[in-house]
Amino acid sequence: MKPGPKPKPLAERFWNRVDIRAPNECWLFLGYIHPKSGYGMLRINEPRMVEFAHRIAWTLAYGPIPKDAHVLHSCDVRACCNPGHFFLGDQAANAADASNKGRWIGVNGKLSYEEVMRIRELLSEGQAQRVIAEQFGVCQQNISWIARYKTWRAEPVIVRTPKPR
Repeated sequence: MKPGPKPKPLAERFWNRVDIRAPNECWLFLGYIHPKSGYGMLRINEPRMVEFAHRIAWTLAYGPIPKDAHVLHSCDVRACCNPGHFFLGDQAANAADASNKGRWIGVNGKLSYEEVMRIRELLSEGQAQRVIAEQFGVCQQNISWIARYKTWRAEPVIVRTPKPR
């Protein structure tokens, strides 16, 4: 049995699917765009492993993404793959960025930072999660996430973007 053709390197397969323009413009991913999320996606060299295009672009430009870090778009164009439009942040920064741009759905979109701090106050005073949830118009699960710092962990942490290699 003859071996098949050697697969192209990920960098070549990826950048061939990106409309590279001027440094300040969005570079749109021309491959598969997920119909619900709007993010570009590409199968990486591992069988059946798919990665978001903007995360591939970050990795090719700057190196590995730190554990628990999110690659955020300053341009807010989900199909953009211009590494100059990216910055790293944690989950709180990602939620704050989405909320600031009017894209966050869920507890973080309904509650302000001040309301979350008040909820934590009420929790520390022994108020029941169900009662707090009714007071703020959210479900008890959202109050539980706030109590356990699963959401609204802290002020957003934003990491400076390195220069491309």
